[in-house]
Amino acid sequence: MRATTAAQAASGTVHDAVASRTSGIASFVAPGGIRTSRNVRYASAPDGTPLDLDVCSPVTAGTERPAVLLIHGGGWARGDKGTTAYHAVCEWLAAEGFVTFSADYSLGEPGRFPVAPNELRSAIAWMRTPATTVRYGFDPARIGLVGGSAGGSLAALLATEGSGPTDRGTRVAALVDLSGPVDLTANGQSLGHPGAGLQSLVLGYLGCASFANCRQASAASAITHVDSSDPPAFIQGSERDFVPHEQGQAFAAALERVGVPTRMRIVPGDRHSIAELDAASRAAVAAFLHRYLG
Repeated sequence: MRATTAAQAASGTVHDAVASRTSGIASFVAPGGIRTSRNVRYASAPDGTPLDLDVCSPVTAGTERPAVLLIHGGGWARGDKGTTAYHAVCEWLAAEGFVTFSADYSLGEPGRFPVAPNELRSAIAWMRTPATTVRYGFDPARIGLVGGSAGGSLAALLATEGSGPTDRGTRVAALVDLSGPVDLTANGQSLGHPGAGLQSLVLGYLGCASFANCRQASAASAITHVDSSDPPAFIQGSERDFVPHEQGQAFAAALERVGVPTRMRIVPGDRHSIAELDAASRAAVAAFLHRYLG
């Protein structure tokens, strides 16, 4: 299959499949000088539990750099910003010049919809406060979202909810969704060949016994919120992903119909989420983010 150049990766709406040759995010070697501030408080959960994030800052100083909120995966039930893999993603994005905020959020029953997305909206609002932008040196008008798996689902929801300018409130200027479930309805869960256990994870997050009477499924699905004010989107999945890439393709088509610049990228194999971030995928994601965030 034809390889995709960085320029092609950055340009508008593209649908392609490309070969993976290395071992995902584990192949990234962080350069020296990246600064990490760990366990910075951004809010508290409804039960009072502290909600923290890590901040990975680029080597070069600046005051007008773009920023990214990174959202980890784990089926809405587990996971952590501080895992080796997600810390590597945080450092990689910082190495690309993005001030990166890698956030934890409530998991399992305490994080059921709409709690987790509400918490992450608080993270965006906190990022946009003058104290935060001055402390970490970034432009609050240029915030993007990057999420993998459940984190991709949450990122896509945050990116599509609401309307109007993407440089204020809790709106964002770019979305990267890696293997995120974007249609949590019965229809969406029937697309492709879902991995064993995916539907039970979705129902657990929604707090529903079945899809038959699960009203919140639509509200929790990014695809139902699409409109022309949504930010440019980069959507990626693998050919035999745990979350079928058909969900991503339907999401991309919905965004395209309303004129949102969209890139749908399918990689060979069965890698999932940030495990897909080999050198080629990192180059494609970075090109997209640089195009739309600077």
